[in-house]
Amino acid sequence: MSEEETKELTPAAQARIKRDSFQKRVYPWTVETFGYAKTMDLKERRQRVLEEAIELHQAMGGTLDEAEKMSAYVHARRIGEPKQEIGGLQVCIAAAGNALGIDIDQAREDELLRCIDKVEVIREKNKSKPTF
Repeated sequence: MSEEETKELTPAAQARIKRDSFQKRVYPWTVETFGYAKTMDLKERRQRVLEEAIELHQAMGGTLDEAEKMSAYVHARRIGEPKQEIGGLQVCIAAAGNALGIDIDQAREDELLRCIDKVEVIREKNKSKPTF
């Protein structure tokens, strides 16, 4: 498919094409689903990252007590650099995938396709999510 033909597709359809990096394929889906402002809002992004990390922690058997203690530990330390922390998070996700026997590349593709197919449902669910 040519670049010109790709531009004519909906953002969600563009996200299905693996020509671009995963990050670039997620972007049109987030803009379509949440709008540009919410896609680029750092408070929204950090809360959704934290929400997903806590959900993974919980799914791996983690407790609220562990999460609270880790949060206090992290917040007592110096603030890191976002680029390094993004990299660190990705390394930890890969290590967790190894420990769980999950192919993280396949898991992320599966999740993006699931999200693309549920734009309206996710958009509505997102409206009720808390912000702090």
